[in-house]
Amino acid sequence: MASYQPTAEIPVMGTRRKAMLQALDNGSLIDLLNVMYTFADQDYRASLPGAHAQKRTAKASMAMMRHDRDSGKRDMLKLLHAIPKPVIRAVIENTIGHRYVTEPGFKDHLSTADPRSSGIYLNTILVEGTGGRSLSANEWRDVRDLILRYQSGAGILISNVSPATEKANANVANQIETAYATATGYTKIGISAGQRHLINSHGKTNVFYERLGDRVKHAFDLDTRQLQCPCEVDLSHDLPDRMKDHHPASGLRITVKTWSLVLRALKVLEIPVQPVSIVILKVWDKGIMILLAGISVTMLASAPVEDGGFNPTQAGGSAVSDKTRFDNEMHDVFVEHEYLNDNFSTSEAELSKRNASLKSITRFDSKDIAGSISELGNNLAEITNARVELEVDLTTGLEKRKSEIDSLPSQIQDVTECINRTHKNVAFHNSISDWLGEDGS
Repeated sequence: MASYQPTAEIPVMGTRRKAMLQALDNGSLIDLLNVMYTFADQDYRASLPGAHAQKRTAKASMAMMRHDRDSGKRDMLKLLHAIPKPVIRAVIENTIGHRYVTEPGFKDHLSTADPRSSGIYLNTILVEGTGGRSLSANEWRDVRDLILRYQSGAGILISNVSPATEKANANVANQIETAYATATGYTKIGISAGQRHLINSHGKTNVFYERLGDRVKHAFDLDTRQLQCPCEVDLSHDLPDRMKDHHPASGLRITVKTWSLVLRALKVLEIPVQPVSIVILKVWDKGIMILLAGISVTMLASAPVEDGGFNPTQAGGSAVSDKTRFDNEMHDVFVEHEYLNDNFSTSEAELSKRNASLKSITRFDSKDIAGSISELGNNLAEITNARVELEVDLTTGLEKRKSEIDSLPSQIQDVTECINRTHKNVAFHNSISDWLGEDGS
């Protein structure tokens, strides 16, 4: 039986991560998606003006998820079925970097970053020479200390009479911004003037700093190298070219600031790192679907800074209308990998089992799509759409049946109350009859 408790190697196991893992292990991909839709509702409300929960910048992306559910399209269900379950689990756990470099056969589940291909990729950090492990709690603590010192000097003008601490922090900021290559906009005068080019707006860098503390305070052993590492998720219409931007050889000038800040801090700390970039999902529709794919993987990976990841902004991006590369991604997802069919078969078997278990209780009112699927022949895309529709339809039928079952106690109560009223009426009638009989005698 799977354990969802934190360990020395996987120290961060929050409520959301547990809920997603439990849905994945004990239910179907539909159950996992329903959990994610619940998170979308929560994050959408937290993005509204005046929200009392931790403020999030996710209104547009969460609205897109809610529309996917409420419209009945459930394109996100297709996307989840296109990711192998071992990959989904590794993404949720944030152990995908470790499994990618150490587990035999794990790479076989993944697509390659073909030139000019579109999809979603994930970045994570390992430490060189550790057998595919990430930082220890002590090393994360050192990274946090540098980030704190880097932020603390923002807006402070350094002069000859400045305190030694402020001068030392400015020196640290200079080391960070010149690690690997100078940060965009960097000048030494700017550092002395309090400029910090790797700080995100809206306090996101500080949120990242605070949540990074979870990897220290929840650690069982400060020296144990963790298998788990925060992730950064992004989408691209040219995967291999864009993925290179997140590696030190690129100079880290065109990447997420939090990611760049951590890699540069690790350089200052002289910790040799091995950034890993992994294609999670090729997307065969570059319109709205690639945006939903980015949102899905970002949520699975707990990639927003509010959840302990590297992403400071909400998921999604720009959809394109170009269809010239449509067939390549489609062939990769539908033909070259068997996991799509395996995932659908598993989901259908799970739904069939649920349907059978409830069939004796109430009538299943759902249209039969099986014949439609068989008529689709070899058109893989249409088969996928039909199977998703079947699962959605079955889910709707099951929800309807459960609703009918849930209403039975209320109906029984109504009948019981009716019987009680009848008994009272009869008793009252008998009392009146007895009274009248006694009065006439």
